[in-house]
Amino acid sequence: QIAVWRSDEDDGVRPLHMSSLGQWENGATGGCNVLNYPDREAERETQVIGLDRLISKEPWIDWMKLDCEGSECPILLTSELFPSCVANIVLEYHDFLPRTSLPGIKESYTVETLAEYLRSVGYRVRIEPKGEKIGFLFAGQ
Repeated sequence: QIAVWRSDEDDGVRPLHMSSLGQWENGATGGCNVLNYPDREAERETQVIGLDRLISKEPWIDWMKLDCEGSECPILLTSELFPSCVANIVLEYHDFLPRTSLPGIKESYTVETLAEYLRSVGYRVRIEPKGEKIGFLFAGQ
């Protein structure tokens, strides 16, 4: 298994944390993320690759779906390539998980931070909450 991670860090191995909603079952990793949880010990480790290194192998991507349990901002806000080669993005956002620092970008962030950034690089954005701190974001060029 390989997790997509932020592009400003080296590929390698990171702790894989299970959210309180997830469960390890038949190798599934639903409910997992590679964010730092200072109050929780990681249950496993996983290989990570930066989004830019992953998408640099494709000249054009029609649709990118992210369901990364709160890692959406670190993944997208540190990528230099996705705005020029990804036409549409759909992601599930989580505005209640611990935040990891994004040097030079934001120390803390929300789905609105991400929406503002996407609009600034030419995407039309629609946010559909499905609860107070969770929902879907749709973006298209």
